[in-house]
Amino acid sequence: MNKLGERIRSLREKAGLSKAALARRVGVSDVTISYWESGAIQRVGHSRLGPLSRALNCSVGYLLGDTKHGTQDSFDACNASQHGVCIFSLTREPACLNGGSQALGSIPASLLPEAWQEQDGYLLRPDDRSHFDFCHEGDWMFAAPALRFTTPGLYVMEEKGQLIIQRLVKEPSGCWAENSRGERKALAVSALPRARVLGVWQPITLY
Repeated sequence: MNKLGERIRSLREKAGLSKAALARRVGVSDVTISYWESGAIQRVGHSRLGPLSRALNCSVGYLLGDTKHGTQDSFDACNASQHGVCIFSLTREPACLNGGSQALGSIPASLLPEAWQEQDGYLLRPDDRSHFDFCHEGDWMFAAPALRFTTPGLYVMEEKGQLIIQRLVKEPSGCWAENSRGERKALAVSALPRARVLGVWQPITLY
């Protein structure tokens, strides 16, 4: 197995994804995933690198061997108490949650609502040019990485190459995505959870 194959398998297992589930997200067959992981195919086509990195929650650079920055660990490192809680800009671009952007800064966990202070997460500050459902002007979100829909609630989702916020609901009839008006649709197979929103906060002006 080559290094690229090892990284793909390790990230897939860390995300709790089967080969078939990863294949659906990337748009290839599960046989192709097996070939990548085994090293039978030692290169990933340029058109597949972006979808693969997003599905595995890492940067393209990390997939190709740049371990200094690129995985979701960049968020995890910011969650350590000595760093405070990091603040990231939330845009429509999926790359902003792929380790592809630098933190805007950090604040002491003690400034957060008490219920969040012991939780592992980071703050998302919506970009001034982007409007997100469920978010009012001045709202920040306390979020945690999520690659799967496990618990009902608000999620930052990637759909059709853009980030949106939806409320995910699981019922006997299936999984549903709701907007803030209560309108719902079946959760698309191609929709990818990127982060789970643990709470919304309006801080006193920090910036």
